[in-house]
Amino acid sequence: MIPDSGEPIHSEVPAGAAFWTPDPGELEERDSIGYFHDVWLLGRVERHEAAAVARDERELVQMADSFACDHEEFERILIAFEYSDTGSIPARFKSAPEADELFGYADSPGSVDLGGLETGVAGLSYALAAVGCIPAASCRWHPGPRSWAPNPVVYLAADRPTVERIQPHVRAAGCGFGLDATRPELLVLGGPSVANIMELARRLIEA
Repeated sequence: MIPDSGEPIHSEVPAGAAFWTPDPGELEERDSIGYFHDVWLLGRVERHEAAAVARDERELVQMADSFACDHEEFERILIAFEYSDTGSIPARFKSAPEADELFGYADSPGSVDLGGLETGVAGLSYALAAVGCIPAASCRWHPGPRSWAPNPVVYLAADRPTVERIQPHVRAAGCGFGLDATRPELLVLGGPSVANIMELARRLIEA
């Protein structure tokens, strides 16, 4: 029961893309780019690190997808995983056959490490960092009013050659690029659902 935002996606790089990247000295002195709050820079990421995050993420999403009967349950199960908060797991699972697996997973902090990022966009954030981009912020898109993005997104800084190199994978995964007028120096990379986002992460890591 993976939510789909229904948001239109365009795989072409926007004509107004800035292809901006901070110079290395500036980057070392900053905790973030793009004036986001409660974010941090990943820094250099090796492909094997990105692959491990993407693998753990897929496992979490597949479990939530198999258990949830609607988008709200899907979201609550992922929140339970992210915060090791069994209180967020829907009450109907307390007597369900799969309860032991679901509760046991959510009660095991540290068993899965997504680097503090949200499930669904963590793998892509790490994959982008591994291929030379600088992720600035991400959101998996939360159905309802609490989401600041209309679909799953990762904001990033990247130069033109890097963007051109990843574009075929972006298109193949059903993802696309956009711009945010409030942060014109960054590209917005998104997809209609986290399934597309995770597929893009896989493609970038394996490329």
